[in-house]
Amino acid sequence: MTKLAGVIIDETTGEPVAARVQVLDSRGVFIHPPNAILKVGPGAPFFYSDGAFDVDITRGPTQVIVERGTEYAPAIVKLDAAPTGTEAVEIALRRWSDLAQQGWHPGNTHIHYDEKEGRPDERLQLDPR
Repeated sequence: MTKLAGVIIDETTGEPVAARVQVLDSRGVFIHPPNAILKVGPGAPFFYSDGAFDVDITRGPTQVIVERGTEYAPAIVKLDAAPTGTEAVEIALRRWSDLAQQGWHPGNTHIHYDEKEGRPDERLQLDPR
């Protein structure tokens, strides 16, 4: 088993940023850290990251997709994991728009919440970052 150690940063500032992450192992199976906050509901699975994550992956092709809202371009990283050891990956997200800097601010006054979600307070702390 190989450990995938990921760090997510803002490409411009170099600072760690929260994002949502999907890791697909060599079989196309979604994998996540054991205590991760997971997306609830239909659609592609992902977990929330505060800017760093560690997952155990099997050897072979692995794909990591990282997204951070609508102002950042998604990042896709493909790697070929060794049978053992650690694969360290830094994922730099490129901000393509800064709407607040242009005077635009969201007016959204509601959130989507699933009552089956186990740790909503922790997830909601990551969402607005």
